[in-house]
Amino acid sequence: MGLNDSWNRLSSWHGTNCCQWSGIACDNTTGAVLAVDLPNLRSSAISGAIPPNLGNLSSLQFLDVSSFSSNVDNLEWVSGLVSLKYLNMYSVDLSKYIDLSLNNLTGSLPDSIGQLKNLVELRLNNNLLQGSIPSSIGNLQRLTTLTLASNKLNGTLPDSIGLLSELSSLDVSLNKLTGVISEAHFHSLGKLENISLSENSFILNVSSNWVPPFQVIALEMGSCHLGMSFPSWLKSQKQVHVLDFSGAGISGSIPNWFWDMTSSLAILNVSFNSLEGHIPNPFNIISYATVDLSFNQFKGPIPLPNVILLDLSNNQFSGSIPENIGQVMSVLSFLSLSGNKLTGAIPASIGEISLDVLDLSKNNLAGSIPSNIGNCSSLTVLDLQKTICPCSNDSNNGGDNYPDGGGKADQTDNGNGFIDKWFYMSIGVGFAAGLLLPYLVFAMKRSWGGVYFAFVDGTAYRLSSEKMKAAARRRNRGVR
Repeated sequence: MGLNDSWNRLSSWHGTNCCQWSGIACDNTTGAVLAVDLPNLRSSAISGAIPPNLGNLSSLQFLDVSSFSSNVDNLEWVSGLVSLKYLNMYSVDLSKYIDLSLNNLTGSLPDSIGQLKNLVELRLNNNLLQGSIPSSIGNLQRLTTLTLASNKLNGTLPDSIGLLSELSSLDVSLNKLTGVISEAHFHSLGKLENISLSENSFILNVSSNWVPPFQVIALEMGSCHLGMSFPSWLKSQKQVHVLDFSGAGISGSIPNWFWDMTSSLAILNVSFNSLEGHIPNPFNIISYATVDLSFNQFKGPIPLPNVILLDLSNNQFSGSIPENIGQVMSVLSFLSLSGNKLTGAIPASIGEISLDVLDLSKNNLAGSIPSNIGNCSSLTVLDLQKTICPCSNDSNNGGDNYPDGGGKADQTDNGNGFIDKWFYMSIGVGFAAGLLLPYLVFAMKRSWGGVYFAFVDGTAYRLSSEKMKAAARRRNRGVR
């Protein structure tokens, strides 16, 4: 439904030059709309839906639509007003939907927010909000979505959250929240499907025989303290697609029943714990999943699930890298086996995988580096430091014995397979192809560009963040 102007107040709104319209102010140089001033719309008999294409006014600094006489079901367009300095929506009915994410909002959540009892969705993520979450939020009995992620909120999570019986999505991740999460917080949340509590300092305290009232699809509790052993209540969840228990203080082995529920997982992250034991090989998980088991104490041979990302770094895996890794893990893009106790040679089939990242550093591998790694045209990160031991039978080949497991990268192979100029040339050609091919493809198909660069950005962020996390945990343990 468009605007209804029964009193003809917007009679000047015709023609293509909107800068001449009543209530519109523009930049004299660029012609960009800077202000939309339409106060007291109710008294002017203007009604209908606020046009969402207002969100296209990226230079808009002033917007006054106070006393608008229709309720607002969608505020997604507000996030497009990146230059906005003043917004007046006084007396506008926002009783169902509030999305003010990504707006640099400051201040705290008022206790009066609990008076919006018809509110269905509340999205205030990616702002600069501080203070605590008011307990009055439990009055929003129709609320289905609560997203407060990526703010600076502190204090505890009120247990009145557990009264929101219609809630399907709860995201308070990336804040400074603390305190105990108990069964009361989930008491009436039978419709809850998405839980994200990650990157806070919560302590989960539930009974050993607790059965959650919900069936979640996404369960993100990274950095929450979940207890010393693997949470037994997870056994009741039958449709989990995303599971993040990273940095959760869990020790011991992963129970056998867990591996029976991994077939539905698309994301599995149990990194930065003290988990131990063997990993089933193979274990069932969907193709194109991401698996992060890094920074634990897992032992035995490395598992080979057919996934897109596999991080087994900083464990105690031993044995050799299986010869058939290239055939078994055909969709793999990211592989990190760094910081384990792997021996033997790098299998040639690893060059058959379209890898973006390959990290085999800090192992005890021996022999030559397969020249067909140069065929990995998409390879952007290759880390072999302190991993290749030059174990030639010829004691007079001029090589050095490197106690840290590293060898000279420029040493000639004399037929024994050490890195040579052909390897470097193939890597160079592959690197050039990796740069040029995406450019040519995206020139023809722009919509693919966002997906590709999001993946590259995610990979870079992942590498840097994991290094920072590892450094932080070493500092906490007194290790330098």
